[in-house]
Amino acid sequence: MKKNYFLNNNIFSLDKILMTSILSIPFTIVILFDFGAVSVLLIPIILYFLDIKANPSKYFVFFILCFLFYNNIIYYDTHLKLHELRLRYFSLIFLLISFCINLICLKNKNLIKYVNVFFLFLSISFLITKSFNTFNFFDRSSFLKKLNFEYKTSALEIVKSDDPVILIILDGLSSSEEIFKQTNDSTDFKLDLYLKKRGYDVVPNAKTESLRTTISLPSLFNFNLHNSIDKDSIENIDKGLQTIDGFQEVFNENLLVDSLLKRSVKSYSFGIGEFTRGINNDDFCYLWGDSCLGSSLDNIISKTIIETIIHGLSRDTEKVDLFRKNSLEQLENLAPEKNSFYYFHLFFPHDPYSYYDEYPNVQLNYLSISEEEYLSEHIKYKRWFVDKFINLMENADFKNSRIIITGDHGFRHNKSIAPELTNIYLKGYNSINLNNGITVQQIGYIIFESFFK
Repeated sequence: MKKNYFLNNNIFSLDKILMTSILSIPFTIVILFDFGAVSVLLIPIILYFLDIKANPSKYFVFFILCFLFYNNIIYYDTHLKLHELRLRYFSLIFLLISFCINLICLKNKNLIKYVNVFFLFLSISFLITKSFNTFNFFDRSSFLKKLNFEYKTSALEIVKSDDPVILIILDGLSSSEEIFKQTNDSTDFKLDLYLKKRGYDVVPNAKTESLRTTISLPSLFNFNLHNSIDKDSIENIDKGLQTIDGFQEVFNENLLVDSLLKRSVKSYSFGIGEFTRGINNDDFCYLWGDSCLGSSLDNIISKTIIETIIHGLSRDTEKVDLFRKNSLEQLENLAPEKNSFYYFHLFFPHDPYSYYDEYPNVQLNYLSISEEEYLSEHIKYKRWFVDKFINLMENADFKNSRIIITGDHGFRHNKSIAPELTNIYLKGYNSINLNNGITVQQIGYIIFESFFK
């Protein structure tokens, strides 16, 4: 009589086999809630049949899948909250622990049921927390309270008008002076000199108070969240802030856009994320959001150690170049209107160093690249982009607009370059006294005070 695997009691007995199908359920829940990728349901189904046909745990499939599914999820959930290990060291420890659990269960069959039950409870836990987060709406006031944030009036003198304001973020823009120290080549002042001739004030070696875009921009759009933070090294402040959830949400629901709305100023985002109470473009690829998501397979892989390996060996440029293309096209075709604020985020000169056929992707092994090579490629890419950006600014019709161009942080991958230094360029703000310097995070004040009450 043919054996019926579905009716075999051993299949449903949690103390017989390390069930890879059960192991995959928490991972499946994460993908479903984060990306809505229904195809991820195939993973536990396929693994269930694997459990039926064979005992995968005796071939150490269990520990490999455990490492594959959960290494990155657990790392990013615990990093800086429970430890400060680099991913590579955490991965080695996690790999060893997974292997030992698999080995111990093979030696002592009585422990198998505890491992299976653990992943069942983990599944329930993930389901509850993900469901709660989905229906638990972000509360900006509570978030700001965590930071002890207080709005502080800016002392900057700004002439008010109804002329439009355009903010252009150049991601990872290194300080011209910092680069010149390394190259001794005046070419690296090309953007500074060009913009000076066009009537811009140049703030060299402008400082950012965060080295991470995920913190730097939310701070800028919320009137400098760093105002209420005790002064410490940028690295230590960033570490502390990374343990607090909600920075992307407070970027979307930022104070600047809401404050401008009270002055009847419309805010448009062609940047890294949408404005909750601003005007967004349905056809735009926002990196922080669902509009730029990849395929279901890409989303599934993004949560695994495979993504780390692929991303380390060579950056995926498809999504980034699409975002760059959308941003440049919107900026080039912009027709600014009075009483309007426009935010652009150009993902230049940040890596990956690519832009379709205009700048074929530079294949770099980011896991082993030297600081010297990284800096060299950054300089070449930055020089190429500066020429492209100058051409764009030549053709754009921004005569009656006030413009702010800044980096969100500097170049972070070479010890000889100060990563907190970037450049700020201001057009239409001659009244501001720049002798005391301004930081990137103060720009929100400048934009707000640009318009009539």
